[in-house]
Amino acid sequence: AMYGWPMTQYLSEIDAALDRNDTIAAARIAEQALQAGGQEPILFNLAAWLREEEGDLEKAEELLRAALKRDPEDPTLLVGLGVVLRKQGRLKLAVDSFDAAIRIDPAYPSCWYERGRTFERGGSISDAGDDYRQALRLEPQNPLFLAALATVNARLGDLGQARELADKALRIDPATPAAHRALAQAAQEERKYDEALE
Repeated sequence: AMYGWPMTQYLSEIDAALDRNDTIAAARIAEQALQAGGQEPILFNLAAWLREEEGDLEKAEELLRAALKRDPEDPTLLVGLGVVLRKQGRLKLAVDSFDAAIRIDPAYPSCWYERGRTFERGGSISDAGDDYRQALRLEPQNPLFLAALATVNARLGDLGQARELADKALRIDPATPAAHRALAQAAQEERKYDEALE
């Protein structure tokens, strides 16, 4: 029934789905919009996200690269590509993609957060912390960013700061899994420390 919609209708349906946190519905509408000739970066990003969720990272990468051919300066596409490359284990290329997004739009918090996650995955914990702090400067109430920095603090042994950030994240959104993981990490580091003292 959706075919023949004007593109604005697809986009408003996508917005409505995202507002109710139904990313899967939004992504399915995006796929239909792409088939109907849509060109907006959000359509490619959502369709690629769905492919990622289904484990088809190659198809996700292909969609994002196709979109970037047309919109090489779109930071949301560059971040999307970076995430896919990280999931493929191509960390250096992922960082390059986030670097490009940061050059284009340094005020876009996701570039910093996702680059931080990539540094963390590669073992560059203090670089990850720097990026999470920058993401938080841009969006101080984001529970994901708070929880990410909490985890880094726990790994670096700053347990008080880790707990404070994780607690703040949970006050904003009690369902932030990363904040619960950060608290668990802090507890684990504390046990290691106590055992080392014994």
